[in-house]
Amino acid sequence: MDILLQALLFFLIWCMVFFASLPFAITTQMEQRHIVPGTSESAPVHTKLKRKVVIATLVTLVLWLVTREIIQNGWIRIEDIPLPPGVELE
Repeated sequence: MDILLQALLFFLIWCMVFFASLPFAITTQMEQRHIVPGTSESAPVHTKLKRKVVIATLVTLVLWLVTREIIQNGWIRIEDIPLPPGVELE
């Protein structure tokens, strides 16, 4: 696997992990009981984005290393993935 594909794989995994982590550990204005006029009660006050970026990067690093090893060692090949009826690989 060349370096560009490895970087793409890392980026895709990172995006999935980061966006999945966004709804967790946020504090809303309603929970703080301090609603700024003109905003929604559910608007976040503390999103902790720096922490989520760091955690997403660390989790992604582990998932990326495992995925890369699986691909490079051929433990799962494209031929092993079941395809829908009528779809064939060339």
